[in-house]
Amino acid sequence: MTDRSTGPRRAWTVAAVVVAVLSGCSGEGSPGSAAPVARAAAQHLRVAVGEDEFMRGEPPALDVGMLADGLNPGIFETLTMLTPSFGVRAGLAQRWEARSPTEWRFELRDGVRFHDGTPLDAAAVVESLRRITGPGAGNVDADTVALRRSPPRGLEPDSASAVDDLVVGITLSEPNLRLAEQLADPFTAIQAPGTQAGDGSTPEATPTGTGPFRFSSYRPGVDLEVIADPAYRDGAPELDSITFRFGEARDASLLLATGEVDAVGYVAAELLANVSGGPERLMRSVPARATLVLLNRGGIGEWATLQEDAVREAVVLAVDRGAVAATAWPAHGEPSRSLIPEVVLGAAAEEVRPPPSDVAAAGEVLDEAGWTVGSDGIRERDGRRLALDVTVRHPGEGLPAAAAAVADQLASVGIATTVTSPSAGGPTPLQRVNAASFDLFVDLRPQVDADPCALCRLFSIRPGGDLTVSGVVGAGEAADTIFEQVHVAPSIDAARRGAADLVQVVVRDEMVAVPLATLPNVWLVSSRVEAFEPAAVSGAQEWGRVFLSR
Repeated sequence: MTDRSTGPRRAWTVAAVVVAVLSGCSGEGSPGSAAPVARAAAQHLRVAVGEDEFMRGEPPALDVGMLADGLNPGIFETLTMLTPSFGVRAGLAQRWEARSPTEWRFELRDGVRFHDGTPLDAAAVVESLRRITGPGAGNVDADTVALRRSPPRGLEPDSASAVDDLVVGITLSEPNLRLAEQLADPFTAIQAPGTQAGDGSTPEATPTGTGPFRFSSYRPGVDLEVIADPAYRDGAPELDSITFRFGEARDASLLLATGEVDAVGYVAAELLANVSGGPERLMRSVPARATLVLLNRGGIGEWATLQEDAVREAVVLAVDRGAVAATAWPAHGEPSRSLIPEVVLGAAAEEVRPPPSDVAAAGEVLDEAGWTVGSDGIRERDGRRLALDVTVRHPGEGLPAAAAAVADQLASVGIATTVTSPSAGGPTPLQRVNAASFDLFVDLRPQVDADPCALCRLFSIRPGGDLTVSGVVGAGEAADTIFEQVHVAPSIDAARRGAADLVQVVVRDEMVAVPLATLPNVWLVSSRVEAFEPAAVSGAQEWGRVFLSR
């Protein structure tokens, strides 16, 4: 491939398994393809974003600008960046190579500076990568869908080193040829030395990155303001500033209708109905947020029902994905046959074929297993009723409606259900998952980076897996083997095929999860907002080219 990136070319010794040479440039479209849009004199964008997610959890997150599935104010940048088709392109790294499955080199752009004037160099990147692998780096804020992500597979506190001023070497503890794709996760954004993505109360707690916008102010629960960085490497942004306004998500449309804001996003799509008679545009990203049902095969005592293969099979056969999507996400949900969004798997998505919904077959499976229908329509065996708890991840995004639809479908085959939503003072849904004290878990998981098997971590106990979940819904030895193979696959296409194979094991062979639908990020924007494109990963939303027309 031809190298079109900026900065001096360096000599590379290529004993590579994978070599990536990507451009940091993007096209502007053909000149004269559209009439110029008159710009407003005041370029101050106001965005309503619902509740202040940085104040969630104990202690509050305060990782301002680094959430994978949350608000991105444009302060930080990552070493690699997502393409619309979930590949990777140059970010702060202009070139990279895998010398082996455990040895990587990343060459940084020359001349980049953090907002405090500190130059971006290898030492700064090493410090930032070390920070995301430190104690508590993988903590989960269990009350929101935004996750504080675990670091990429094999990345340890001492993995990164400065080879020279602009070259970072990374030695992984586990084979991982998906590292460049995983480093597009907003959680891995590079921070200025000696700072953290905090609340701005001190210089050290001020979010300081290399992005097109600088941190200006943060009033918890009220608003977050960023201002344009005139020295940004690709030129100053079109906007002078952006104010992200926090508040009740259900009021978002009203704020737009009354002219108090110019755009609404980062809130549940069902709250973004168009305001009648207004000039607003409802905009959707590519669907890349997976909704699914997890089946607890690892529970004991009262939570051991789904250890029985026949009951899991009956549940999978009883769930009608299309009907759930139509009930819970009628305007924007696409029924999915894959746990991984199809845009991520590409052509390999065709290989995923979950069992079709078949109520009659589900009943036959339970009949053969000795579960007979009682007088009340619920099946029983040896004096025990067939009853399952359905736990909901959180009370938004249509998940309770999805759980109710699943419960109705299970009732049609004689399975009783109790739907449990999060409650104040009780264990959080993820705490229940961690304790294996649930039967079915209605979940929403965003694709957070370009790794085709990012969501595979829910089903493998191998390094890089999510032990909170995989300990109870793990798909066994076959899934673990494929998980390992994906991380040494020599190409993205091979990794996608492997991810599709793993999903097949999960949904068809082991039956520990049921895909429901994939959801887009949905925005409601004023007709004055130009050049805005909703990002499939909300934490990767770009603002540099957005502007306001007259």
